[in-house]
Order: sequence, then structure tokens, then C-alpha cells
Amino acid sequence: MKRTGILVFVLALCLGVSALASGGVEYDADGGVWDYNKGTYTTKEGQTVSIIDEDAATKTVRNPDGSMTIITNEKDIIQNPDGSIILESGQVMTVKTEADRAAEHEKGWFAGMAKAAAVNGAYTPTFFTDAEGNEIEVPVSYIGLGRSMITLNEQKVLVDTSSLRWETEAPENKVIAVVKQNGTVKLHSKKDSKSLVMDKVPSGQIMRVINTGKRWTFVDYKGIRGYIATNYLSFYANEKQEYQSGVIATRAGKTKGTITVHVRNKPNGKQQEEYRIGTPVTVLAVEGDWAHVEVEGHSCYLKKEFIVFE
Repeated sequence: MKRTGILVFVLALCLGVSALASGGVEYDADGGVWDYNKGTYTTKEGQTVSIIDEDAATKTVRNPDGSMTIITNEKDIIQNPDGSIILESGQVMTVKTEADRAAEHEKGWFAGMAKAAAVNGAYTPTFFTDAEGNEIEVPVSYIGLGRSMITLNEQKVLVDTSSLRWETEAPENKVIAVVKQNGTVKLHSKKDSKSLVMDKVPSGQIMRVINTGKRWTFVDYKGIRGYIATNYLSFYANEKQEYQSGVIATRAGKTKGTITVHVRNKPNGKQQEEYRIGTPVTVLAVEGDWAHVEVEGHSCYLKKEFIVFE
């Protein structure tokens, strides 16, 4: 229990009080005050909590943190209204708050991620070939079919993806995967739909492929290595692409500020992520008023009027 004063009173009540008053004000041996008219209990130290329920045998108070303290003198096993906890005679327990449950889930997720990284690896070695033909290992921020963002000489730069090579066992025509335009997919820690969900990957996301399989494909999604069901992916070779470069802008051509623009999953399609104006885009094709673009490793569509071509 988090609140010592209440706990002392609760235990005393469980051992020595046979019934609780149904109205008015009552003082207990610990100096606390039950105010049944206001529906509160105040400790000797002045801490006040709300009374949730009251009868002759069971009493529940809600603590300030959202947990509940349950007092029972009944001999039978008591189950909380939400079915989450079973109490035996005389026990005092608290229902976990939403914050408690979220913290436990987060702790379990981090433990699962660490275990998955130990098995799957946490890094995909990737190499950049410079103009002189030298191959340099580089960190990757994101991968695109046309251009990718890497760190070179301690600076982030956009380079042709065809100048990159990464360690993979996939066939040459399947070294890049793109999530099909049918919603988000789950990235699992194992080749098992019941395994830990490491992340949810949006449609249009472009990833490095480490290995392929009939049912599962092993990918690197923004530095997280895991498995996605193969039928959710489209595959590509790492080949030189024709593209134009540009930046996201407002209709008036403004490219600086905090304004954001939504991209679409197809021309006139559903809105997806939003990006700040000034964000670099790789334009793969222009189809009427719409452009097929890549933004931060995301294959999507953007109205041509929201692009300033470089």
C-alpha cells in the first residue's frame, strides 16, 4: 500500500470493527474521521480520500492515485466489481491503476525488445560507395527506393540508394520491401503472429530486407530488426532510379516554418502522415496534379502544388 496512515486504519478496522455507520460522522481509534455525509475519510495527518462503497462487511475507498483500498470482514472470497482481484477474508489489496498497468506493460515491452535484439541483432551493417569507388560503412536514418538518408563525415546527407549495400541473404530482386497500401502491419520479434509486437509499420514504409521467406520476411525497420508477414510486402531490387528532388511547401511556395502538409496513400486518397514544410522529398513520378514521392522513407503521394522542385 502506498498510504501508510490509511493502511494502519484499514488493518485495525478489519480486526476490530464489526460494522460501519451508515450516516453522520464517526471517529476511529487512529484519529481518523469517517464523514458519511460527505463520503470521505480523513486521516489523523489530514489526508482525505473518497468513500466508494459501504456496507456492514465491506468498504472500498479510492486513493488519490486512482487505486482502490478494499476492506472486508467476510469469510467468503470477495471479487472486485471489475473482476481483476480476488480477496480472502481480512485481506487489504489495491486495484492496479491505469498508470500501473501501463508501466508494467512498458517494462515488459522493453524486456522483450532487449531479448529480441539479442536474438535478431540490433544493427544492419550498410556500406556507401563514394565517387572514387571506396566503400564506407555508414549509419542509415531511412531507406528509399530513390534516395536514402545516411550519416557521412558526421553529417546527414541524402544519397542515391543504389550507392548503398547492406548485409542480406535476400535475392537481388527482393532487397528492399515496401508495405502495401492496406493499413499498418505488425513488426514481430519472431516468425510467429503471437510473438511480441515490436512496432506497427505504416503503409508505404520502405525497409531494408535481411532475409525472405514464404510466410515471414526479416526486415530492418528504422533500426529495429524483426519479422513482417510476407504477403503484406512488395519487393524491389536496389537499382538506380530516375527522380527529381524537392522540398515540401505551402501552395504559395513557402518552405520555412512550422506548417505541416499531409501526404496521401494514393492520388485523392486517404490522408497519412504529415510533414513540416521544408522537408526534402524525392519525386519519382508526376501524374497530373499529383506526384509520387518518397518522404523520410515513406512512399506516398503529394499534390504537385505542395512541392518546390530543386
